[in-house]
Amino acid sequence: MLCHPARFIIASLVLSMALLLAACSQTSLTQSTSVNWPTTSAAGDQSQIARVRDVSARLVGSAAAQQLRLEIHRNDDLGAFAWPGGRIAVSGTLAAGDEALLAAALAHEIGHLLTDGSLCEPHGVESLAGSGDAEVQADAIAQQLLIKAGYGPGALPRLLRRVILDSSSPTLRHALDRRVALLMPTTP
Repeated sequence: MLCHPARFIIASLVLSMALLLAACSQTSLTQSTSVNWPTTSAAGDQSQIARVRDVSARLVGSAAAQQLRLEIHRNDDLGAFAWPGGRIAVSGTLAAGDEALLAAALAHEIGHLLTDGSLCEPHGVESLAGSGDAEVQADAIAQQLLIKAGYGPGALPRLLRRVILDSSSPTLRHALDRRVALLMPTTP
């Protein structure tokens, strides 16, 4: 027996809402070692894990930060990645380095999670879901989070400039230059 299309749509919406609410009520913050960062292995001492956890909580509040599954990986790059479901991996270089750069990377990745619905939106943060380029959306949300947390608007452009300097790809450098230029009106 085939389902009536309207029933299927309604059932899908109800299931989607239930999954979203369940995701928003998760309270585990763990160090996971399951991500396969290119050419690296999972790592992170307890002080780095605590530092990443603390910066995340400063950005989105402790309740929202508890929804995140944070991972630290041995890597010399200034790198961070997010996956649907609240998983964020940061390089050991970021975790051990300048706090404002770590905050900028985490805020950008949290911006992706807010946009895709993997993380419940903290009070006072405006989501830009559906408004264009995913990286630009994540940058705009990151700027809001960074300013609200007291890091100021200059942390993200500074991080992007560092990545530009480290990149050997002209295409990536051009894309990052464009993103920095878009952030400049909010940077002193």
